[in-house]
Amino acid sequence: MSGGGRKAVLEFDFFDDEQREWLRAVSEAPDVWSGFEHSLRATTGASAQDDLLDLVRALYRSHDAAALSGLHAVAELLIDHDENLALWRYQHLLMAGRQIGRRPGTGGSEGMAFLDTTLNQRLYPVLWEVRSVL
Repeated sequence: MSGGGRKAVLEFDFFDDEQREWLRAVSEAPDVWSGFEHSLRATTGASAQDDLLDLVRALYRSHDAAALSGLHAVAELLIDHDENLALWRYQHLLMAGRQIGRRPGTGGSEGMAFLDTTLNQRLYPVLWEVRSVL
C-alpha cells in the first residue's frame, strides 16, 4: 500500500496460502504514491512527460488553489509516514541486535546485515529530494 513491499516476502514460510493470496492482491493494487502523483498531475494539468521533481517543487512554492494546498498537506503526511517508517526500521535494527546479534533473522534473512541495508530506503524519495531544490 505504501509502495515499499517486496514480492519475495510472499515466499516466507510463515504465511499460509490464504494470507499469501491476500498479500499478493494488496501488492498489485495501486499504491499511495501513484495516487498522489496522479492527483498532482491531474490537478496541475501536467502530462506524464513533465518532470515530477519540478511538479513537486512548484507544489511546495504555490498555494494559489485549495486543491494545491491540500496536495501539499498530503505530501507532508507522506513524509511523516516515511520518516516514521525509517525510525521504526532503526529501532527494529537495534532490537534485533540486542536479541539475536548477527545471527540469521526471521524468514531466513541475514538478520542485522539485511536490516542495515534498509535504513536509507525511502518510500517517497522525491519528497525528500525536493527540499534540496526549494
